[in-house]
Amino acid sequence: MDTTTSLDFRDHKVRIDIEDVSLRPGLSVHEFAFQCKIQADWLGSDDQAYGLLTLEGRISIGPAWSVLAVLPATTLTIRPWAAGEKLTVLLTDDQLLAIEVGGGSNGVEFHLDLTGTLLDIRPRLLPTVQAQSTHRVSGSR
Repeated sequence: MDTTTSLDFRDHKVRIDIEDVSLRPGLSVHEFAFQCKIQADWLGSDDQAYGLLTLEGRISIGPAWSVLAVLPATTLTIRPWAAGEKLTVLLTDDQLLAIEVGGGSNGVEFHLDLTGTLLDIRPRLLPTVQAQSTHRVSGSR
């Protein structure tokens, strides 16, 4: 299930579509990633148009929104079209167990509290904004 949220810098929105999650197992530490498409159509239709956005936040799970991990600050290039990006956190074995316990057969909901900061600030724009999104992963995964 895709999830959409947006960072609203007044008249300039940055759309974030969370399309999937992935897990890359490691030794005691595991890479957990949200595959996203990020778009800022206000940048225009020029193929060379781009902006820079720093995105950071917190990932919570379950009905009580227990904090799972911190999404470290990541600088992303934003484009006027939907460009693929990956938001990645490292999880321990205990954090993976918390996901399993929190999800069960019904799947698990990840709640993302995101803060975005435009690095190429234009006049009359809010430089930093926040957004929330909930992304559900089915129990069959």
